[in-house]
Amino acid sequence: MPPPPLAAAALRRHVLRALLPQSRHLCLLAAHSPSPSDDSDFEPPDHPLPRAPDGDGELAAFLHRLSDASTAAYVAANEVNKAIKTFDAMEKFKTEADQTVFYSLLRALCKNKNIEDAEELLLVRKKFFPLTAEGFNIILDGWCNVITDIAEAKRIWREMSNYCITPDGTSYTLMVSCFAKVGNLFDTLRVYDEMKKRGWTPSIAVYNSLIYVLTKENCMKDAQNIFTRIIDEGLQPNVKTYNSMIVPLCESRKLDEARMVLEDMMLKGIVPTILTYHTFLRQENIDETLKLLKKMKDDGCGPKSDTFLMLIDRFFQLNEPGHALKLWNEMKRYDIRPSYSHYMSVVQGLIKHGCMERALEYYDEMKENGFASDPKLENEFRTFLLANRDHWRGAGKYNIIPQRGKHFARRLLSVGLAVITLAISLGLAIPVLATEAPQLSTIKI
Repeated sequence: MPPPPLAAAALRRHVLRALLPQSRHLCLLAAHSPSPSDDSDFEPPDHPLPRAPDGDGELAAFLHRLSDASTAAYVAANEVNKAIKTFDAMEKFKTEADQTVFYSLLRALCKNKNIEDAEELLLVRKKFFPLTAEGFNIILDGWCNVITDIAEAKRIWREMSNYCITPDGTSYTLMVSCFAKVGNLFDTLRVYDEMKKRGWTPSIAVYNSLIYVLTKENCMKDAQNIFTRIIDEGLQPNVKTYNSMIVPLCESRKLDEARMVLEDMMLKGIVPTILTYHTFLRQENIDETLKLLKKMKDDGCGPKSDTFLMLIDRFFQLNEPGHALKLWNEMKRYDIRPSYSHYMSVVQGLIKHGCMERALEYYDEMKENGFASDPKLENEFRTFLLANRDHWRGAGKYNIIPQRGKHFARRLLSVGLAVITLAISLGLAIPVLATEAPQLSTIKI
């Protein structure tokens, strides 16, 4: 039996309070007591919730949209229990939560790596939402694409059989992809053959997976034959198809062959993606890297902030800090402003390679640009400064503190005062920093 008619404004207030009791906007709603003639809509700016209905006839649709938005927000915040409670709250308003809404919740859970919770929910609610291949495919996709765990994917495949659920084309596509990702050529081909025997037509995604695993296992002739089969079956190779060959070739350091595939792709009018360029950048030397960055810009495909972060990390890992700093300077040419992650990558990379002085420069620059300090690095630099205070004494000695920046002066002053206090108690000769100018002198206490 449908609920009694309610005024739209009052309905919004009750629904929102039940679904999102901690919302700041709901407090405002509770304080606002509309009269029966109050037709105003509460529309907080940039609020993620869907627009409320203007009449009771749209109640069900509104609750579906509201539940979907709320559960997605809770899942993103890793509040699984709250997401499920929000979904259950729909029953309080005698609005049936259909399978579409239920599957949306499962997808949100899997997308945020709560795959076990999604599977448990799928099985617990099987009386209300009968088990289907589509439902299991959501869980299977989580284990195949969100977290590639072949053991869990195979377990879900067996669970489908235990519940008498017949895998569909999507199920086979996911398993082919998962086996291909881990380089299991035998099982990839086995599932592919079974898929065809069951009457399911392979999609372009299946062929892309086959090309990837065949190339990875150095079966180049067979991989090329897949290209021919794609065209024969009326499909068109896309950028993912070519990337499926370029990625394993680059990973195997077969860069010349990978460049030939890239050239063939571009001749066919297929534009490389940022993934294509990143694949090459992970393997190229510094000179080729700089050329590729320019080509990316010319093709309108970056480079982006993540591109430089990846490259800086890579060259530090290759024990080439000079090249890493060169790429840091290249960022300015491409109008990329360093982020906190960029600064931390450079600072930690320099520390790892024993360049504490340079690391200190970038760290202070990071703070001057408004980024938060890191307590662990603060302690590490403080220890380093105290341990190397003898290097600040005498002419001709390298001063490890650059003579610029307010953070340098503050750090020297604080360290100097600490050393003076210690020296007074011990009666030692110490270096102190003059307050008028950044020059060093030695005094006796």
